[in-house]
Amino acid sequence: MFKRFKRLIAILFIIPLLFSTFAVFAQDDLQSEFDKKQEELQQIEARKKELQDKIAQAQYQEATLANQISYLNNTIYLTELEISETQGEIITTQDQLIALGENIEKLTEKLANLEDSIGALTRALQARIREAYKLSRTTTSWEFFISSETVDSFIRRYAYISTLQYEDRKLMQQMVDSQDIFSEQRDRLEELKQEKEELKKQLEDQKAVLGQQQAGLSQQKANKQYILQVTENEEARYQELLSSLQRDEAAIREAINGLLRQIAGNVLEGTAVKRGDVIGLVGNTGAVYPRPTVDNPYAGAHVHFSVFTCDNCPCATNLWSCTTNPRSHINNGTLRWPLDDFYISQEYGYTWFAASSGYYSDSFHNGIDLVSNDGYGAAVRAGADGTVYYTVDGWGGHGALIKHSDNLFTAYWHIQPVQQ
Repeated sequence: MFKRFKRLIAILFIIPLLFSTFAVFAQDDLQSEFDKKQEELQQIEARKKELQDKIAQAQYQEATLANQISYLNNTIYLTELEISETQGEIITTQDQLIALGENIEKLTEKLANLEDSIGALTRALQARIREAYKLSRTTTSWEFFISSETVDSFIRRYAYISTLQYEDRKLMQQMVDSQDIFSEQRDRLEELKQEKEELKKQLEDQKAVLGQQQAGLSQQKANKQYILQVTENEEARYQELLSSLQRDEAAIREAINGLLRQIAGNVLEGTAVKRGDVIGLVGNTGAVYPRPTVDNPYAGAHVHFSVFTCDNCPCATNLWSCTTNPRSHINNGTLRWPLDDFYISQEYGYTWFAASSGYYSDSFHNGIDLVSNDGYGAAVRAGADGTVYYTVDGWGGHGALIKHSDNLFTAYWHIQPVQQ
């Protein structure tokens, strides 16, 4: 019986070692994979820094077609590196999820085995305690002595009983310690499950970032294709495009600010419109590029769409400076797109062209350029209810300005009037 209890105690001593070995092996595997991924990410970061420096230097270079294409190529390469970086992060997260899942599975199995072992040991110990209790109740020390054949036999038997009682107490303490280990590992299992849920959320976020980067890359490649298409890869055409854009911005700015002054002075009377009403047609009036020709009278047709908000901005004196990104108002439902079916040829803000050409004020494009898939003459619609006012800029560009409220205006440029 004494040997049996020694085996039980040995099992309880082994339990902590099993869990510590499991943790070490899992940690070593993850660390090796992590170090490898970190080295790859550091190489990508070094290349990204090199490209970012080249892109930053582009604003100080002469505005030529070659420099513009170089700028576009660098932004494309940078985005491709960022995509590779994000893909690497996704792979790392997926690897962590796999390893974490394996750890959870192993720990769950070990906890189940430990629980079974503790249960069996508990039952054995309870049986041993019951027997010892019965023995102490039915046999006194004097009776135990009388029943012994010799004094030596009594001493051996008494020592045996005392040793069993001592081992019972040791076994009980080991049982308590094992229960503590079980509780700690059960808590650790819950932590691992929580980590797994957090990694799943991280993976979803990384995939969302990857989608945005891939969409950005597609737009950058389209931008490069657009600039090559409209210039036919000729420097003279590129310089003509720059000059046209410079004239276009100045003419629209002066027309919009002048129109607002007339509205404020009650010089003009507008027309009430509802959201989606036709306020004009897609045209190519004003300083557009490429310029319309006899052979291609519809060249350069697009709508320059701008949104202006007057909260904390001097609309009354300089509406042009109060521009905001149309997308925020589109996304929250305040406005609708002015075209039904279109693609975007240039976004709002510090775009690839505005940031590097030097021909936009503050290197900033203050609207979104929309090209209708329905072509020249497609309907241009009001973004929301309001009062529309029409004007013509210094280069013959027809525009419409809608006052939706004292704090919100929208502008639509290069349109052609609706025939009455």
